[in-house]
Amino acid sequence: MDHQNRQFHLVYGAQNWLPFLSEQESAQLWWDSKHQAVTLAPVLQQINELPPNQYLQTTQRRGAAFDHYGNVYWINENRDGIFYQPVTSPLKKGEFWHVRELQLAANNNRAHGDFKAEYKIPDLEYPKLSGLTLTTCEYLVVGTLASSTHEAGLLIFDLHAGGAPLWLRWPKSSAFFPLDLSCTPDGGVYILDRDPLIAFSARVWHLDKRWRILGCNGEVIELASQHDFFTLDEQIGDVDGDISTHEESQTHFFSGMDLNQITGGRIDTAISIEAVANDAFVILDSPEVGLVSSVHYFRDSEHIDSVALDENAIGTLLNNKLVHAHDFAFIASHQGDEPVHRGTLYVSASRFFQAFEFQFYATDESLQLAMQAKLLPMRALTGRALISSGNGAWYDFEDRWLPLAEQPTKQYQSQAQLEGMVFDGEEPDCVWHRMIIDARVPPGTSVQIASRAANSIADLSGLPWRTEPPFYKRAQGSELAHSDTTICADAYSGSYEFLFQEAEGRYLELRMQLTGTRQKTPLVRACRIYYPRFSWLKRYLPPLYQDDQRSSAFLDRFLANIEGLYTQMEDKISHAESLFDTRTTPPEFLEWLGKWLGVLVDPVWDEKRKRLFIDHASLLFNWRGTPACLRALIKLGIDECPNASIFDPLRFPGRDSESAFEGRDVRIVEHFLTRRLAQTDTTTYATTLALRTESQSWQPIDGAGALHKRYQEFLAHKYQQNIDFLKAAWSSAEENLSNFGTIKFPPLTPADPVEAADWQEFTRDYIGFSYPSLNNNDLPLYQQFLQLRYQQINKLNTAYGLSGNIALNSFSAVRMPTKFPENKADLADWIEFVSLSLPIHRQAHQFTVYLPTVLGDLPAALEARRAQVETIVKNEKPAHTHFDVRFFWAMFQVGSARLGIDTTIGEGGRFVAMVLGANFLGQSFLAESHPWNIADRSVVGRERLTYELKWRP
Repeated sequence: MDHQNRQFHLVYGAQNWLPFLSEQESAQLWWDSKHQAVTLAPVLQQINELPPNQYLQTTQRRGAAFDHYGNVYWINENRDGIFYQPVTSPLKKGEFWHVRELQLAANNNRAHGDFKAEYKIPDLEYPKLSGLTLTTCEYLVVGTLASSTHEAGLLIFDLHAGGAPLWLRWPKSSAFFPLDLSCTPDGGVYILDRDPLIAFSARVWHLDKRWRILGCNGEVIELASQHDFFTLDEQIGDVDGDISTHEESQTHFFSGMDLNQITGGRIDTAISIEAVANDAFVILDSPEVGLVSSVHYFRDSEHIDSVALDENAIGTLLNNKLVHAHDFAFIASHQGDEPVHRGTLYVSASRFFQAFEFQFYATDESLQLAMQAKLLPMRALTGRALISSGNGAWYDFEDRWLPLAEQPTKQYQSQAQLEGMVFDGEEPDCVWHRMIIDARVPPGTSVQIASRAANSIADLSGLPWRTEPPFYKRAQGSELAHSDTTICADAYSGSYEFLFQEAEGRYLELRMQLTGTRQKTPLVRACRIYYPRFSWLKRYLPPLYQDDQRSSAFLDRFLANIEGLYTQMEDKISHAESLFDTRTTPPEFLEWLGKWLGVLVDPVWDEKRKRLFIDHASLLFNWRGTPACLRALIKLGIDECPNASIFDPLRFPGRDSESAFEGRDVRIVEHFLTRRLAQTDTTTYATTLALRTESQSWQPIDGAGALHKRYQEFLAHKYQQNIDFLKAAWSSAEENLSNFGTIKFPPLTPADPVEAADWQEFTRDYIGFSYPSLNNNDLPLYQQFLQLRYQQINKLNTAYGLSGNIALNSFSAVRMPTKFPENKADLADWIEFVSLSLPIHRQAHQFTVYLPTVLGDLPAALEARRAQVETIVKNEKPAHTHFDVRFFWAMFQVGSARLGIDTTIGEGGRFVAMVLGANFLGQSFLAESHPWNIADRSVVGRERLTYELKWRP
């Protein structure tokens, strides 16, 4: 509703547009889910049509698959070997395995077997390979066809452990013919078994990850394989191809799921299989002559539904209304056995060098396929296979595998109409005001509206359509206050409007016509139909202007245009309160909103940080200048995903977050709270003495004499018991100084540089508390300290034992001591002044901001973060304070971290596995190599073998 109390009908989103499209069943219109708009229906171009004698045949398909690392394996053209293309060299191929190795493996096993009679192994006829897949457990599974010397079966290669393949062979009576293979998410395999020479003979076998056959009734059948304990006849059989005695003993061998029996003969020529889930798969049925291909969905060994690749699934995208498929590949959008299966199905055509993409949606009752408007050319496809990986589908081109990529060129229907859009004006003889659409209308395209209105819906169908004026683009943007409705960031997107000419009646019906150029189409995202019209003519002008019906109608519409301009400004004024709400104000108003609060919003921040800052500005004002406020602002600026929880310490003082005790939080340390520990300050002079014990540190309780003695011992040790060395170093040393025993520890820092250095080294390493450098310039602080302690000079004289001529008249008469105090009270006051009062005064109004960092942070990123934090702190700190910014690791450092607050006890995280280009050499280690780094397999020597005791009767 606008400022004039006009309402509007809104058509926006799929929930409003799709009912109109479905009711009319318009084949020329399309719902663009990407832009959430109605467009002309796209038309897929069929490219590179092949002549009939070059159609792709099922016999050209041999099987291929990707492994976990991106290497691709496929069967060669002669079907007697396996090639592979490494991910590191996509333009090269190599031979992974050849069938001749089966004979070599049989001879080697017989030559070294201890339980076999001597017998010459007959030469095996090399089997032909058919069908290939790779399981999620990294097993390469390849089908083998039967010959005169062996039965059909499966070759299983362990890509982790390596070595010769395991050969599972089906009984000859089963007539096993592996045509295509597909892996399941749990490591199993589906096998499509069909003899190309026999019609309606398709079967499906399901093997679990332990290579056991799963029957329709859940029965598990284990296949026999070659091993050293078979007799010669059992393992090889005779030259005529008789099956082994061991295989004949399996009387309950499962025969596979007969697809034609399950579907009632609906599958003609099954050519490919794809696993949808652990318990579901799809079959591609593609008859060779003249019939359309279809996809059959099976779940729990039952046929659920079938979808033909005709106009029901294709719509209007293809001119010939059907697809004859050569192969397909499925990519699931989820993993696991869920009630609904979704994904993407890629289908390659047998008569075009082209593939098609379908959205796949299957339930327990139905299957739905919807073709997508994507042009997917396949260049000169050789027909080997269409395979899928985690990021899309791939196809073979000569001896390379190329990704299936969408070509951006699109074509559309030239024209389409959308009818049946009926709206209710809620009152008889309603004068409909105007229509506004949010759309993109490129040059050469157009959107045209025709209307008719009546007071009853039944009368609408008998009225003629009235063409409304063309849309024109609003220069001032959308009529909705403070909204952005553009579809794309170009000059053709925006809000378009027109004024209804003679639409009068309670019910309004619209017909929308979209016109394009085959290469371009208009996009209509939303439309708003305003009613009733607020007439300036009837409200403000005399009846004289309404006498002539024709002229008054023109004047009414003319004034409605001017009224619309004023109404838009009034709407913005009436909705001005939305600009002051951080939840509704547009992004471009955030910095302006911050100025209303007297704060400067950092323009570098993203929209979320700006809204959080303004939303909590009043809370930050109350805590401005405090460590908690600075910490919240720093986290707002540097956290990857800031949220309102960073302001909880301001809302609930005293409640610390969990990260504050895990070494991951920003630290603000005020210097007056810190103390320096001996031999931990690496920025000052380093001692050359041997490591001392804690008992060597002087304490005030030891008295001044003990301090002088320690000072003498320190100097004697440093100058090698030679007083002449000391006098040569100290320019202030007296000439008559004969030994170290006459030297007294001075309370003030000596003026001589060398003597001052020795004095500082001694106070740092041999006094058990902080004793800073000081001189006569610190006298006012000393006088202030004594005055605050004693209040009256008489009390100080009494405590120090001063009387007569040596008594002090005032605190201003106090002087810095020239020798170290020996009186108990004098000594206690002096030590408290130099160790507590003076350091606190010197370090007052100074603090350090510690930022957490982790291994892998590059120096450039750290410096950028430091500069960002320095800017924040400089703007928000108290004016009289000084600070610096440093980084810290969440690990224990003596003298720098507090155990349990700055760091926690647990497994260290300093060293991580090395990744080239991502870690520093001194902060990483070489990770385990194959096979010790395999996560989904048990490795001998790494895991302990476990067993379970079971009672056997």
